Amino acid sequence: MRTSIRRSSLVIALLACLITAACTPDFDAVTLVKDLRILAIRTTPPEILLPLGSTNFGPVHIDALVLDPSQPDEQFEWELWACSGEENRCTDAALQEKVATGKSKLDAIEFDFQITEAQYLAALKADIFQGFGGVPVILELRIDDPTGLTVFGIKRMVYGNYLPAEKLPNENPSFEQIKLDGEDNNVPAGQAIDIEACEALELLPVPSAEAKETYLAATFSDPLNGIELEEYLSYSFFSDQGGLSRPQTGGKGSPFVDIKSVDEPSSEWSRCLPSGLKPDPELSTIWVVIRDDRGGVNWQSLTINTLPAP
Repeated sequence: MRTSIRRSSLVIALLACLITAACTPDFDAVTLVKDLRILAIRTTPPEILLPLGSTNFGPVHIDALVLDPSQPDEQFEWELWACSGEENRCTDAALQEKVATGKSKLDAIEFDFQITEAQYLAALKADIFQGFGGVPVILELRIDDPTGLTVFGIKRMVYGNYLPAEKLPNENPSFEQIKLDGEDNNVPAGQAIDIEACEALELLPVPSAEAKETYLAATFSDPLNGIELEEYLSYSFFSDQGGLSRPQTGGKGSPFVDIKSVDEPSSEWSRCLPSGLKPDPELSTIWVVIRDDRGGVNWQSLTINTLPAP
């Protein structure tokens, strides 16, 4: 009987907690990087095109934007898995194979991957379109935290064909610069940007002229000529200190409603401190990740020196 009473009391207490604001957990913002995070995985090239029937695959270089500000000098064990693209995780896919392992600092995780003919054919078999428009392959990065936590990151890559014949492979987008408060960023690479505490800094990513590509895509009605499309670019913002007004901007617009974050793809960063207090640490890092809608990705970082408020 006591067990029943205690369980009932526990249920009532939990329900009371759920319906009262005082029990709401204080989660960190998605933009704030405090522990182990995989922010982006890059493959170079992001897409491989082959003549129809060919399996002469070239190597793909893989690196990643992986961070853990709480353990900057720690060595981490990691694994790379390759799997067919019919599921979102390798553990659920028809093809799932470990293709690389290592132990290193997070900024040293990089390796070359070359898909085998058996892996390609298994991915082709699992594809519901049987390779029309390209064979998707999932690359899954698994990193073990020394505390026992495993973090997963997914990269979707396409092995396509020259259909239409004039089709060109995708390339990773790049930045021209990240404007600061509407002005050109003239701070030399590696040098910190000075800003007073609580002062908002507007970050406006400017892609390079060739970042937004037009490309040909095969259609079922006209596979030989296809249709010409244009990429859209999106931006994700992260920092290890302070806060950002928008976690993600850019992307595809809507013909029915104006989306401010698409038309004005900036985000504001600030870090507040009590007046006269020296921050610890003084330096903060901001990461901006650029993506196209075909698997291309790149990133850039900024170092901010927060000055005590007057």
